[in-house]
Amino acid sequence: MIEKTIPNNEFIKPVYSNKDLMSLLNVKAELLRKLRNKGYLGYTKYPNCDKFWYTQKDLDNFLNNPIARREAWK
Repeated sequence: MIEKTIPNNEFIKPVYSNKDLMSLLNVKAELLRKLRNKGYLGYTKYPNCDKFWYTQKDLDNFLNNPIARREAWK
C-alpha cells in the first residue's frame, strides 16, 4: 500500500497496487483482471502507464457488493 502525503502533512486515502490487492484478497492476477473487466472492481489507470491503482473506496465498494464477492470466490 502506498500512502501519499501533501505538503501540510494531511494524508490522502491509501492507494493499492495490483500486488497489494492480490495479497489482501488472496487472489491471482487473472481474477483481478476479470473483476476489473466485469466492472466489479473500480480502478484508476493513468495514460501511458501500464499499472492499475485502487483506492480504499474501490476496495470497499467491491467488498460490500455480494454479487462481486460471490464472483471472486467461485
